Amino acid sequence: MNIYLTSARAHSIAESNWGSVNTTYKTTGGKGVYYFSCASHGGYIVDGHALTPEQRENIDQHIKPYLVYVVLDRDTGLVKKFQNPFSFKGMRYSRSDALVADHPLYVFEEDCAWSLLEKFTPIRRTDAYKDLDGHEEAIESSFNSWYANKSA
Repeated sequence: MNIYLTSARAHSIAESNWGSVNTTYKTTGGKGVYYFSCASHGGYIVDGHALTPEQRENIDQHIKPYLVYVVLDRDTGLVKKFQNPFSFKGMRYSRSDALVADHPLYVFEEDCAWSLLEKFTPIRRTDAYKDLDGHEEAIESSFNSWYANKSA
């Protein structure tokens, strides 16, 4: 399972969804996991393949990923295009390209959905929380307010 989401692609998706990116935060998620603070909102943009199957299963009980298209160069396997689910731009590709359909892309906005990602994974913004115990309580509180006993 390949991770196709890069920082530049995630930046574009965040900007399309939430406005101009003000700050990009480092995360503990590694490749395919990005956090942005934007003009009107913000949150995590995550390639579904950056999560384990168990993590995805837990998250999918509450929200579903966007299923996007990825166009690969058939010879090199490099990503040529990555669909932005918040843009109306079409994606042109040739028959010589390889098309990956239904690639999972998660968007965890900063008001409530972030708590799903942080509850079911060890992913956190790096150096963002001074009170770690308080932050863990905030995860539980947000999750319980928005998602406990509710499913997608």
